Order: sequence, then structure tokens, then C-alpha cells
Amino acid sequence: MELTDQIQVHVQQRLKIWQEQNLVNRLWQRDPAIWKKNQDEQSELADRLGWLNIIEEMEKNCHILKDFTEEIRKQYENVILLGMGGSSLAPEVFYKTFNNKEGYPRLKILDSTHPQIIRSILDNYPLNKTLFLVSSKSGSTVETLSFYKFFYSRLLEI
Repeated sequence: MELTDQIQVHVQQRLKIWQEQNLVNRLWQRDPAIWKKNQDEQSELADRLGWLNIIEEMEKNCHILKDFTEEIRKQYENVILLGMGGSSLAPEVFYKTFNNKEGYPRLKILDSTHPQIIRSILDNYPLNKTLFLVSSKSGSTVETLSFYKFFYSRLLEI
């Protein structure tokens, strides 16, 4: 049996299991037992299924984002995202894909602890016209928290 035939057999077997378990409907019903049988672990999983209706939620709240964007656009020339690794990768991809739009603050992503990079931000971005965004999946990334504390202390000085 060729590899593609083997893969097809495995895919068909998996689809049959999913159908027997009513997996798609259970997913849309936010059933955390799909992933974990342990009750203690299920509540955390149930909280992480917001992506299922993110489009509807964002459509309902789009005006809030637009108003926030206009407020930022009027007050700031720069936005610096403070993050490391995964917390800065998606913003970097978006930036490289779409670049800066005319009339909006320019974006800088800080994901390096190299002193010269940090110094270049202090030298090239007026802090009173810069919005800092702290981006951390865990909320406890040491580098990101250090960036936050460093720039926060600098902002307090102006």
C-alpha cells in the first residue's frame, strides 16, 4: 500500500471516530470533554474557546476599536510593542505584510534586550508621543516585564 493510500485510510478512520463522537457539534457547544476527561481541567479549556464566535463578537464591538484607533491616532506618533517570541511574532508579520498606514502612528516592535536597541528607542522616539503596548501571553515574561518597568519609569520622568 502506498503512503498516500495509508494516509487516506487513517484520515477516513479518524473522520469516522469524529462522526461517532459527534465532535463537530460538541465543539460548537463548547464541550471541553473533547480534549480532557478530568473535570478540573475542563473549566480552563471551556474558557479558551472564545475563538469560536470571535467574528460575531468583533463585529458587535468594531465601533469600540475604531474609536480607540482614532483616539490613538490623534495623541501618538509612535506605537512600540514590547514583547518576546510568540507575543511579538504575529504583530511583526502583520507589520511586514501591511506596513504603516499614512496618517497613523508608526509601529516599532521591541523584542530584543540588546542595550543598543533599547537606547535607539530612547534616542529616536519621543516618549511623550509614544504609546507602549505590553504583549505577553503569560503575563510573566521577564524580558517583557523589564521593558515595561524600564519605559514606565522613563515616562514618569517626563
